[in-house]
Amino acid sequence: MKQKFIHFILTALLPLMAFSQPNLVDFKMYGTVYNTNKEPVAEWPVTIQGDNKAIWTLKTDKNGFYKQLVSVPEKPSTVFEITVIDPCSRAPIVQKMESKAGSDFRDFIICAINSGNPCRVYFKFSQIKGSQAVEFFAQPEIKGATYKWDFGDGEVGEGFQKTHKYAKEGNYVVVLHVESPTCVGDYKAEVKVETVVTNPPKPPKVNVEAHCCGTIQIQSAPSTTNTSSNTFKFTARGDYKIGEVTWDFGDGEKGSGIEVVHTYAKPGKYLVTATIAGEFCKVEIKNWLHVSDVVTPNPCPIDFNFKFSGLEAFFASNFTAKPDKFEWSFGDGTTSSDLNPSHKYAKEGEYKVILRAVFNGVECSIEKIIKVTTGVNPSVCPFDFQFKSSGLEAQFQSTFKEKPEKFIWYFGDGGSSSDANPGHQYPKAGEYRVVLVAVFNGKECRIEKIIKISNGINPNPVSIEIVEVAPNPVIDDAIVVIKSDQKVQVTLVVADVNGVSMKKQLVDLEAGLNKVQVITKDLRPGTYLVYLYYNGAIIAKEKFQRL
Repeated sequence: MKQKFIHFILTALLPLMAFSQPNLVDFKMYGTVYNTNKEPVAEWPVTIQGDNKAIWTLKTDKNGFYKQLVSVPEKPSTVFEITVIDPCSRAPIVQKMESKAGSDFRDFIICAINSGNPCRVYFKFSQIKGSQAVEFFAQPEIKGATYKWDFGDGEVGEGFQKTHKYAKEGNYVVVLHVESPTCVGDYKAEVKVETVVTNPPKPPKVNVEAHCCGTIQIQSAPSTTNTSSNTFKFTARGDYKIGEVTWDFGDGEKGSGIEVVHTYAKPGKYLVTATIAGEFCKVEIKNWLHVSDVVTPNPCPIDFNFKFSGLEAFFASNFTAKPDKFEWSFGDGTTSSDLNPSHKYAKEGEYKVILRAVFNGVECSIEKIIKVTTGVNPSVCPFDFQFKSSGLEAQFQSTFKEKPEKFIWYFGDGGSSSDANPGHQYPKAGEYRVVLVAVFNGKECRIEKIIKISNGINPNPVSIEIVEVAPNPVIDDAIVVIKSDQKVQVTLVVADVNGVSMKKQLVDLEAGLNKVQVITKDLRPGTYLVYLYYNGAIIAKEKFQRL
């Protein structure tokens, strides 16, 4: 009787046990860790933690690349947190992945400290007339760096600019050693000290046309109770001993001194002129400064991320405090009170998504511009491609972050190719949809781009580049330095690493260097990209980090 009872229990439970086992699938997580000099960082720790508290501790390879393959339930999806330590920040950099696409990647940017980065430094020198003293000028001036000199005659010194008097003529090997929070470097050169001339010739008159080199640096002043976001610090530099510097800030105000601080009364575009005078040189430098509208930082303890598949978007809220209530607005007239809702849009386009929440009776909100398309999200695919055209001929170049099993190009005119970097001759001018299809781990991924082919006429006859984002990493506001060969209007967009547009502004560039202020106080710490759009196409981009 007892054996029959046990047999009955096992017969009833075994189907239920088999039914409850989840269906497991593979999910691959990968990415690259860069430093702020755009160099991959090897042997850097990466930590991954899943919903079930499982933790993986990895290190990047020699190319800064990391990857982890895990088995997860097919449904529901699993959320993973990827954490990287930034040596310049007290808080770690954390990004999330969700196991819906089979694979996903996240790149990180950390500051260059402790990543083996050499300082690219050198120095200039000149012997003072009528003396055996030599003036030394280190280049460039690096924030927070120490400059140590060995003058080759047994004497040493410290400082960005030094004057040293030699006891006798001769050739001396001078060594400059530089250490900063982000790099270490050395530079040495032979210095020839000549006999003092008793009656030296008179120095030439000061001449604006003299062959001297000078630069000016413009930075947003650190925020205090006495400064606004329209306050800037201006610094003059020269490869000669500076005697006097005068400033014209372009708003009717003047100033003087090697380093000055000036506040603009209102946003606008200002031509800043610095006249840097020395004993034998005088140079005049002009830069355009674009002062942006002041934006009050968002103090709300909320954020959200999203992904989309075709016209359907999936949203994930991120509350650092428990709200009294909250509501989503999807930008097409519909709303939701779900914590992590999904929403299907009726058509392609840009939508302003707003998450509103109330904390202790105070309403907060955060909004993001999302772009919904019926195509495949390119961030899911671990590759991209670029192209150049000359007349009816186009040259394509693929960029794969991992090796595909196979791939093929479709040029939009019926032609195709399996070359990695093919060239293609189009029959006539027009717009063509170019598709690059690749297979990874048996799964197909594709990127599509519309290209414009013309009969030898460049549709975007401009040369524009982002020289730098300074400072990088950013603490307060950033200055985006843009070089243009002509006067033209572009759209500047700041986006997060998921491609979500955070800021957008029109910029009227002048020919030459333009320094554009970008308000970043309201951005959360993390990695961002600056894009420049001209005629609807991206013509330049640059990464930066917000601390």
